[in-house]
Amino acid sequence: MPVHVQVASERAWLDEEHVIANRAVYRNKFEATQAVMARTFGAQLPDGAFYYWPDVGVDDELFAAELYRRENITVLPGKYLGRTVEGQNPGSNRVRIALVAPYQECVDAISRLCRASEEIR
Repeated sequence: MPVHVQVASERAWLDEEHVIANRAVYRNKFEATQAVMARTFGAQLPDGAFYYWPDVGVDDELFAAELYRRENITVLPGKYLGRTVEGQNPGSNRVRIALVAPYQECVDAISRLCRASEEIR
């Protein structure tokens, strides 16, 4: 690795302030959305992620497509993240809901997602 990249990398890895601030941002998003996600999907807070991984109770591709069609919300079908082995895919019927948008967009989207899921499921 070139020296200038090593120097820049060292500075980036030593900066914990942005890490602390970023964790707080995600914590706030999860705190604002957890109650409705738990009620709708039984979702629990992740130990160390920026996304929910709920079982949606129906085909994950169908759920994702219908959610996008109805609410313009994009989630990732869980089976895209797993490998099917002996007819089983650990991501089947799950979706990845990443809370990467700004706070209010996440809160609004989760509310719409949970409301729409009642009709989709």
